[in-house]
Amino acid sequence: MKKPPLVPTIISFVAVVILLKLGFWQLGRAQEKQLLAEQKGIQEQVVFNSVQSALAAGGEHDFKRAKLTGQVDLERLLYWDNRVLDGTVGYEVLAPVTTNAGILLVNFGWLPDRDFRRSLPEVSLPEVIQQTHIVLYVPLHNQLVRQSGEPEQWPYLLQQPDLTMLNEILQTTLIPVLGYIEDPKAFGLRNNFKPVTMPAEKHIAYAIQWFLLALACALIYGFALRKKWKDERTEKTE
Repeated sequence: MKKPPLVPTIISFVAVVILLKLGFWQLGRAQEKQLLAEQKGIQEQVVFNSVQSALAAGGEHDFKRAKLTGQVDLERLLYWDNRVLDGTVGYEVLAPVTTNAGILLVNFGWLPDRDFRRSLPEVSLPEVIQQTHIVLYVPLHNQLVRQSGEPEQWPYLLQQPDLTMLNEILQTTLIPVLGYIEDPKAFGLRNNFKPVTMPAEKHIAYAIQWFLLALACALIYGFALRKKWKDERTEKTE
């Protein structure tokens, strides 16, 4: 029995395994996005009278709607950098808000960068907000994004809302969830809340692509191996 060439076989095997893993990973992400979308639809049907009652209700906090009343810490605003809306780069403005449930980090909305990063755009937020509708959401943490360190001045330019890191920077204990203002127009800002950045259908399409690439890789290896053995037989018969 003929043995296949070692190096091409190993390379092809590794490539197929990697492509299959990528395909199954995309299927897993599709399932997560589907569950997220279903959860979003269920949670949005109820509006809690306060953040405290929303948190006390138990279960997953993502997409819970609540009415927010509290004191805004205008001295320690945070600008979430590189946020894109309608193809325009800008910032999302966040601030700690003292509520009846504790200190909640609130995303007040998006505004464009009109000064080409020479300075942060000014924003006018109230000292107190009353019965303002918000959506609760636990922010995802990107391990590849690194923060630049302790703030030298405020507002602070933020790379991502890492609540653990912000506890140290703000020297406080934040409620472990982010609040998004549903209608930020009152503050001259725009809503840029995108919890599901890619629908489940797109993940499934990517999974199919990875599986097809794995199949193509296996077929190419099989055809190449068959041709090699055929050429060897031809040489022996000559």
